[in-house]
Amino acid sequence: MQTISADTLLVWGRLDGIVPLSHGEALRAALSHSRLKVLERCGHLPMVEKPETFHRLLYDFLLGVEEEIPDVVKA
Repeated sequence: MQTISADTLLVWGRLDGIVPLSHGEALRAALSHSRLKVLERCGHLPMVEKPETFHRLLYDFLLGVEEEIPDVVKA
């Protein structure tokens, strides 16, 4: 079975009504080098609904930084 071996950032809106958070949790469990970040009060499009938070998560991920961001839950 092939899998993604690169570090992977998964960003999910807790209120996603299209693809439930349980799918993100399953991906997190299946990908050994992944991190799941859950945005509170956010739906299916975190990059549109919370662009500043999304970009900060992406920026931190690319720099290898782990910092606490309001309204973001580490899963």
